[in-house]
Amino acid sequence: MSRTEDALTSTSNAIGVDLARVLPNDGVPWYRKKHLLFLNYCAFSLALLSAANGYDGSLMNGLQALPQWNDFMSKPTGSWLGFINALQSLSTTLGNPIVAYFSNRYGRKKGLLVGYFFIVLSAILQGLTPNSKGFVIGRVFAGQPTAWCSGLAPLLITKLAYPTHR
Repeated sequence: MSRTEDALTSTSNAIGVDLARVLPNDGVPWYRKKHLLFLNYCAFSLALLSAANGYDGSLMNGLQALPQWNDFMSKPTGSWLGFINALQSLSTTLGNPIVAYFSNRYGRKKGLLVGYFFIVLSAILQGLTPNSKGFVIGRVFAGQPTAWCSGLAPLLITKLAYPTHR
């Protein structure tokens, strides 16, 4: 069996015979094709965006250890501290139905742009606010990128990925 036939057989096993017949088979590996490198870079970037979900919880744990943050927030304890931490998850949960409707109507890429907007907005609110109320409102907006990006990025990856890379 020649090298080309062997490659076609392994590709056929991975994606199916019908799809393998219509894909170009020029013998050049994917990492030597600029358009596939860019496509995989985009898919990897989307995967990183989707994987950043747990970062916020770690950040809040670190902030609670800082005396400056405790002074700024008037030393929150008990249910108020739990509420501040839970706002991000609550906002994500409330945003999911909106994300589903928006992405079905306007597309996943536009939905990711909305998620990016909320990332910037929440960072500005939490980083530059002069009082604890602004920080709490920023926490609400911090939950929205999780709903938009973590929900849409995996779907966009599967839609855009080259057939043999899925």
